Amino acid sequence: MVSTFRPRAEGFRRVGYLKQARREHINHLGAWSANAWRIVDESGVDMVQPWCDKKTEAHHTAGQLGIFLAGLHQ
Repeated sequence: MVSTFRPRAEGFRRVGYLKQARREHINHLGAWSANAWRIVDESGVDMVQPWCDKKTEAHHTAGQLGIFLAGLHQ
């Protein structure tokens, strides 16, 4: 964790984790599922909604909100 830490001038306000989830999409052509990335706290509760479509988008969103991502949530 120490090797991935990048300090910010204003500091991080919260610590969160990334959790991969599946999201269903349904329209008149059919249904399919896609990956989604959630930013959660230690207990697995969402810190940010809506969920991000891409992992890089989740990292960017967390940085804008001052959330340090400590890794993947199990």
